[in-house]
Amino acid sequence: MNAPYPNQPLSNIQAQYVEDRLLKSLDVKHSMGFAMFDGYATGLVCSPNPIDPSVWMPWIWDTHKGSDVARFISQEDMDVLLSLLMQHQHAVADCLANRPGHFYPAVNRTIHLKGSSFAGHAWCTGYQLAMSLDDAAWQPIIKAEPQLLDRILGKDAEVPNLIARDATLVYAWWHTRRTIVAPSSRNDLCPCGSGKRFKSCHGSIA
Repeated sequence: MNAPYPNQPLSNIQAQYVEDRLLKSLDVKHSMGFAMFDGYATGLVCSPNPIDPSVWMPWIWDTHKGSDVARFISQEDMDVLLSLLMQHQHAVADCLANRPGHFYPAVNRTIHLKGSSFAGHAWCTGYQLAMSLDDAAWQPIIKAEPQLLDRILGKDAEVPNLIARDATLVYAWWHTRRTIVAPSSRNDLCPCGSGKRFKSCHGSIA
């Protein structure tokens, strides 16, 4: 990601601004809140293939069909919100790539937005929506390592540290697949160290 957006996490004030603008001021019925966008951004970063903003951005304003259009007060108003959304996605990407042990659902650091508990269901719904944008590409990990997605797909969704761990492992699984050197035979053990044969692990992606 080389776009001119900083990768620093949003401050509480910035996160609150995003929350308020998404839910109260865009004249749309089915927009994301910050918790859902945090999961959505994480799912986009973890996706096996890059997804263009022109594809994923409309779903922020309309989580049902991706077709409703946000109404901005001005060009400046639009630029500020879009910049914060992109900054947040870049911060998630930077953390997963460079500081995976520190990755945590950002909504847990801004609990004033949703009360005292992690908004796990909304977060996971956002992640699942990101997956749906390229559903076929996710099938290899769903088949090879389904347990990595159990919580993200709805099981124990309210445990943020486990959600964070699983999202980190999913990101690492795809990264390993992109950089791994295939063995001479698909029946050999996978170089990732899983103990599975290559054809049943990272070699399951055509």
